[in-house]
Amino acid sequence: VDRDGMRDLSITAGFIFPDDRFVLALADGAMTIGRADPTGTDILFTGDTLALRHTIYGKRPLSREGTNQTLAIDGDLALAQRFVDLFSLPDKVA
Repeated sequence: VDRDGMRDLSITAGFIFPDDRFVLALADGAMTIGRADPTGTDILFTGDTLALRHTIYGKRPLSREGTNQTLAIDGDLALAQRFVDLFSLPDKVA
């Protein structure tokens, strides 16, 4: 997680998966997450966990035009992109 980027972002993100619902909050450089109803969050990701992982770690571009057919994104798309960009996988060990 890009901790410096977290300091500049204050949002709530909701996640709806087939068997679970979560709300993640970023504020003042701190992140909290828990099982909760994501209604009213700034951005909402709906789909399966594999689609979310591909979006975050595979850096699939966010779009409402079908590039993420198994992951729906509601809310501010630019804000969702800023959120996704906070995450990356570490470099591979040689």
